[in-house]
Formats: sequence, C-alpha cells, structure tokens
Amino acid sequence: MASKAYEGTGVGILEKTSIRQVERQLFILFLLDCYRDGISAAELHQKLLDEGIEVSLRTVRRDLDDLTLANFPIFEERKGKVTLYKIKQFHLPSIHFTVNELLGLYFLKELLIPVSSLPVMRHAYKFISQAIEGLPRLKKKFIHNLKEHCKVECMLMDTEENVSQEMLELLNRAIFDSKVIQAHYYSFSSDSLSQREIEPYYIIIKNRHYYLVGYCRMRAEVRDFRISRFRQVTIKDECFSGKSTFSYEDYVRYSWGILKGGDIHELEVRFSPWIARFVKEYHHLKADSIEELPDGSLLFCRRVAGLEEVLPWVLSFGSSVEVLRPPELREAVIQHLQQMKSLYAL
Repeated sequence: MASKAYEGTGVGILEKTSIRQVERQLFILFLLDCYRDGISAAELHQKLLDEGIEVSLRTVRRDLDDLTLANFPIFEERKGKVTLYKIKQFHLPSIHFTVNELLGLYFLKELLIPVSSLPVMRHAYKFISQAIEGLPRLKKKFIHNLKEHCKVECMLMDTEENVSQEMLELLNRAIFDSKVIQAHYYSFSSDSLSQREIEPYYIIIKNRHYYLVGYCRMRAEVRDFRISRFRQVTIKDECFSGKSTFSYEDYVRYSWGILKGGDIHELEVRFSPWIARFVKEYHHLKADSIEELPDGSLLFCRRVAGLEEVLPWVLSFGSSVEVLRPPELREAVIQHLQQMKSLYAL
C-alpha cells in the first residue's frame, strides 16, 4: 500500500480524476524526491509492486514520460548499463513584489495559520514562509514589521484541540488508499456513541471545523462527520470503490449549511425595505436570485434541501422578513412565534 510513503503529504484531500493513474504518478514523484542519487525504472516498478500497485514496467516508463511532458524536472543519467531517473528541486525565479503584493503575501501567511495543522495546508504554510524568508532583506523586514500595524482575524476555523495531527493523517491515508475505516462516533444530537463503518471520500473545512465526507454503512447514505467526534479510528484492509460515482458538487448543491439531503424546497422570502440593504450586502451568496421590489423590499429565492437550518436563519430577522413559501416553513415560523408568545404572556 502507498499509505506509508504518503503519510503527511495531504494527497488524500485532493480531488482525484483517473484515480489510479494520479495516485501512481504522485507516488513516482515522491520516490524520485526520496532517491536523490537516482533510481531506475525497474526499481521504481518494484517499489510500486511492494506498495500493492499492480502495473507493468512499460506503464512505469510511460508515467515517467507523461510527467516529463507535464514539465516536471525529471532527467536521465546513464550509470554503466543502467539509466537512472532523477528529479531536480523546484526553484522559483526571483520575483519582484510591489508593496500591495507584499501585503498580500503577509495576509496569506496569516490566514493559513488556523489551518496549518491540516497536512496539505502545513506544506502550503511552509512554502509561503520560505518565500518570505527568501526575499531581499528590506522587503522581508517590511513584512515582519507589518505585524505591528496590521492584524488578521483568522476566522477560517477553530484550532479544534480535539483533532490531532495523527487523526488527520490516518484519515488522509484511508482516503488515498480507498480503505474503509471503523470508528466509534459521538452523535451530538443523541448524546451517544455508535460504531460506524465509513467509506471516506474527502476532508473538508466548513464552519471553522474539520469534517469527513463519506458513505456511512450504518445509515446507508453519504454523510458529514465532524472529525473531533471520532473515537478509536482504525483502517480496515477492505477497499471500496463507491467514490467513483459520487459527485461532491451534487452532494452540496442544495444544502443550506451542514445538513444534507431531504426534499428540495423552493424558498421564497421577502425582506422589509429597512433591512434589504443589509441582506443584499451580507447574505446574497446564499441566494439563487435576489430581486429588488418597487417598494424597496427584497425578494430572496433559493432551492434548498431541508428546512431545519433555514428556520433559525429566518427567525433571526424577526419582523423584518416574511416567508412566502414553502408553506411548511411559513407554518413552522407561525408555530414558533406562538410558542414564544405563550412563553412571554403576562
């Protein structure tokens, strides 16, 4: 299996097309990077076989050609009767930064800090840091001095102390190797632990937390699992292939937040004129369409799967919003208001 070689690389978080070819070629690049004195095609072939990647020597040679055509700096060196393959280290040419670009480089580094524990993000953070350290002295001093004048509120995600580096790398290996995981998962809604077998597809960052998207065999559907709620995760020897027919874009197409699935509803709400400008400024990305009405009010439309997360959003606007449809959401708002009225009745 390729999991040992790829530990910590973050490859499992990448969306993969022609998955076997991509896995294999990334592994070849990894090996070339490890064997700086060179490695033969036959040795590469044997390393692949040792990792459980069944390919022919001819395919390995074709992969080397493909990687070279893709502008990876692979070169050949003859040593006796054997041809060795090597890869040069990547170097960025000298870049002349404007002041605005230096500001952007500083802000990019700061924004990556909260997610730098994620394997692929750790490498990105290291790359940005190296780019800054490689700047001329005055430009590097300029960036370091920015901390005294500019602050970045890192709201991408919480650091989540309960999510360890080991957990992220274990899940990463399972994704890359298409291996089923077995875990005890804590359900917040039922306040209980259950044992799950999951076919892991992606690690995502949403609402400032890590989530694993995967097929839950117990529920017989694809679900989001908050990684901090996993307990005793192990990788099974069993492989899965369901991801090849899974579309993440379709999966999240009609979701409002974390919850997925359910019937598709045609959401239509009207915001009063005094709050319309606020909604248009801060909530327009949630809408499929927004229409400004003659009286200054705003018509907000969206197709959405499930209404559980939509209800609290609507209620947060109080009397400044009216649900036009679907009728079940309108009724849920009415019931909620009646319950509040009885609670505060004198």
